[in-house]
Amino acid sequence: MVKAMPKLRMKITKGESIRYISHLDYLKTFERILKRSNLPIKYSQGFNPHMKFSFSSALAVGVVSLEDYVDIELLEHKSISEIKRCFADALCDGIEIVEAFYVDEKIPSLMSTISQASYRVTNWIVKEDFEKSYDVINKFNKAKSIVFTRKHEKKRAKDIDLKEFLNGDIEYKLEDDNLLLFFNIKITPTGSIKPTDVLNVLVDIFELPIEKEAAIIDRVGICINKKE
Repeated sequence: MVKAMPKLRMKITKGESIRYISHLDYLKTFERILKRSNLPIKYSQGFNPHMKFSFSSALAVGVVSLEDYVDIELLEHKSISEIKRCFADALCDGIEIVEAFYVDEKIPSLMSTISQASYRVTNWIVKEDFEKSYDVINKFNKAKSIVFTRKHEKKRAKDIDLKEFLNGDIEYKLEDDNLLLFFNIKITPTGSIKPTDVLNVLVDIFELPIEKEAAIIDRVGICINKKE
């Protein structure tokens, strides 16, 4: 019997230089990195075999991630130091490896174990609107329920209570002429929301005085449920 190999799990970043590539292009870029690394990657079987690796969650175009995870299945064991050497010359600008370690091959998929994602949103704001922005965010935080309608080209419009998917209040601070927003989004088996949903509600419903199209959105962390 062939002994099962543990999965290689890496904590990586998606940097500023690749902020505006699509998730599909991000996957293709990482696949090329894996090929350049010359690591013994396991492939799926069938007519169209592909490398067996998976990310924690998809990122929208324009979102940087300071913390992301990827699981990779190998054909043979390699030491972590050797793995880092293999990636040293294979990585492209915008993707960095923060940490690498092994996890049990039977561990649940990354996507099924993520419970929360944390975001920072940066927007330029005029000084005259500072006070109004405080009032808007405080009013948002005090609301027990905030229902918005999510529209989809191919699906029926759906009403969603934004508060059901927010973990805690929106925190904020001013830095130079920028308004910084910090919030945590729950990721549940029944669904989640996008950081742009929060931004749209703040601007369109609560009239936060910023240009949402100019928002810089960064995912600053994700929470993985350690229970296997």
